[in-house]
Amino acid sequence: THRPNKATLGEGLDQTMVNTSLGTGVFVQEYFTMNPAQVINMVVKELTKAEIQEGYEYQEKEVTKKVGELELVGKEVITSLESVKWIRSVLSCGTETSGVLVVTFMMEQNAATDQELITHFWETLKIEL
Repeated sequence: THRPNKATLGEGLDQTMVNTSLGTGVFVQEYFTMNPAQVINMVVKELTKAEIQEGYEYQEKEVTKKVGELELVGKEVITSLESVKWIRSVLSCGTETSGVLVVTFMMEQNAATDQELITHFWETLKIEL
């Protein structure tokens, strides 16, 4: 069982995160003063910056995910080098003044043990805007 950790990252921004010992994880950022759609590219860049500098191959595609009646929009990013392959999703939904940003990340070689965490997260996620 994995226990989520919740923290306030600044005024108007809370984050809840859960991760495994192998580095797979999920974090949800709740924005109370802005729509997080505008930070998707920045988050993707920060999550992959070191790998890009190390020569990882980079692939990106637009993705959507339905959660209840809401549709989250964002990007799936894959970085790979030799036998290491990271799969990340950065998605958001919101109003003009609030919203949520959802990030999932997992090394492909850990999917056998860790995919369950991400699958369970998406199956049980409830968003109220």
